[in-house]
Order: sequence, then structure tokens, then C-alpha cells
Amino acid sequence: MPFAYTIDVDRDVVFVLAEGTITDEELLAVVRAYTSDPRYHPAIRVFSDYSAVTHNGLTALSVRGLAKMVKPAPDSRRAVFVNELVAFGMVRMYQAYCQAHEMSYPVPFYSRAEALEYLNAGVPSERVIR
Repeated sequence: MPFAYTIDVDRDVVFVLAEGTITDEELLAVVRAYTSDPRYHPAIRVFSDYSAVTHNGLTALSVRGLAKMVKPAPDSRRAVFVNELVAFGMVRMYQAYCQAHEMSYPVPFYSRAEALEYLNAGVPSERVIR
């Protein structure tokens, strides 16, 4: 499975891991799974780790599909850790789509430490993720 997720209720975060070859269908399936999980809520933080992706087959189709499924709270924080330019560009395209529709949007990072710093801003110490 190229995607997996876990929800840490104590730290109020969804961890999404992507590895190998990824496609629109697989991305939409994992997002559908975690947004349907009873532990998920619109303000939860989401950390998506795409650093182990070897082939990115995502297209604009997933951008539109994600926007319809993910209805984040206006102040929710979502970070995507990527290792290459195509993935960074896909997240930026999703950002632009979200901004155009006045939705909260994810932020791409090439650094895991910077992504976690962004997600941990203003969070009580017991909810800090590492």
C-alpha cells in the first residue's frame, strides 16, 4: 500500500505516509479513509510525509478531489514533507486551488524539521509532535 495513516488523538494529529509509486486513486482513498475516521475533525493537524515517494503519479484530478473531501477548519494546519520538485509543485497547485476557494490549505516543506515546527506553532507542549 503506497499510503498509510494513523491518528494520534492525544497529540491531535493525523500522520499520512506515502511511499513508492503513488496515484490519484490511492491518494483519494487514504484521504477518504482518514476523513471518515471518527477520530478525525476539521481542526486536526495533518502531517503528510512524501519523502519516500519514488514515482509521483498525482495529477490535477487529485487536487479537485481533495478539495471536495477535505473540509478543514479555517485555522487548521497541514504540512506536506516532500523530497522533490514535482511533489512540491503539486502541493502548491493545491494551495492555489484552496486559496481561490477561500479554504485553509496545506504548506509544502523540503525539511521535516521545518514542517514540524510549522505544525507545532502555538501548540501546548503535550501535543508537540516530533
